[in-house]
Amino acid sequence: GDAMLEHDEEPAESESWEQPMGEIEPAGPDPFAALEQEMDRRLERKRARGMPQTLDELVRDLREAERNNWWKESREYDTSDSPGGFHRGTQELDYRATDDLRMDDEPTAEDVTGTAHAENIDDIVENVYGALRDHYEAGREEVLYREIDDAGGSRVETFLGLLFLAHRGRVRLQQDDIFGDLWIQDPGAVMSSGEAIAG
Repeated sequence: GDAMLEHDEEPAESESWEQPMGEIEPAGPDPFAALEQEMDRRLERKRARGMPQTLDELVRDLREAERNNWWKESREYDTSDSPGGFHRGTQELDYRATDDLRMDDEPTAEDVTGTAHAENIDDIVENVYGALRDHYEAGREEVLYREIDDAGGSRVETFLGLLFLAHRGRVRLQQDDIFGDLWIQDPGAVMSSGEAIAG
C-alpha cells in the first residue's frame, strides 16, 4: 500500500484549461469603435451647427426631425375590412416628405416662414407667453395647447411662438400621445414642485 507514496512521479502537465489566460487579440476591429465614432461625429456636427437662430433654420431642423422620426417615415394601414369606397387593402402613408404631400389646410414651409417674416415674431412670442402667464399666475403649472391655440393669431403662429419659447427655456413642452394635445409647462413651477422628469 505504501509503494504508491514512495514512488516519485513527475508532476503531470496541467491541462490547457488550467493555464492562465494570456492576452487574447480581438478577432477583428472593435465593434463599438464605429458606433462611438459615428456618435462623436453626430455630436460634433450638432455642436458645429448649433441651435437654430432663425426661423428658416428652425423649420429646416423640424423638417429633418420629422423625416428622421421612425414612426413618421411611413405607415401601413390595413383597410380591407373598412366600409366600401376608395381603395381597400393595405395602404401606405408617406408622411409629408415634401410640401406637395401636405394636406390642403396644412401650411407649407413658405407659408410658415412668410407669415412669420411678415409679422414680428417677437410680438407673437410675447402674445403667446402673455396668454400662458395668465394661466400660470392663476396657479396653473401646465396648460393645454388647445386653451391658447389662437394666442399668436393663428394655430401655426401660436405653435411657432411656443417653439421659440421652448428654445429660450421659458416653457417646457410635453406630449403624452403621438397625436395628442401638447402640454405647455411652466419650467419654474414644475421644477419647484419636484414633478420634473430628468431627460
